[in-house]
Amino acid sequence: MLFIGSLSQLGAPSNAGYAASKAAVMGLARALGHHYPMVRINVLVPGFVRTPMTQSVPAEIQRLLCKAAPLRRDVRLDEVAQAAADILSSSWRGRVLRVTAGLLETPS
Repeated sequence: MLFIGSLSQLGAPSNAGYAASKAAVMGLARALGHHYPMVRINVLVPGFVRTPMTQSVPAEIQRLLCKAAPLRRDVRLDEVAQAAADILSSSWRGRVLRVTAGLLETPS
């Protein structure tokens, strides 16, 4: 089972509901992992990915997000897809895999 999280769980400005829901996803995944230890339950946390949804993010904010990432760029969709394939084919349990270009890396 793979949950999709978000760096917004750390507190997205102007989007408290989204931040709370993504923090809840992390908590749900951890709780389910304790209840069902034989089930592979993991969380994938992508960083800023350019998608049709993020096109509405102002260009200056997009630029700042890329500049803030240690790799100085956004996360490519193929990187997120590869990470999802890797974690789904692994034997990992209870892991959080971040694909963020290094943006806002914090302990899980």
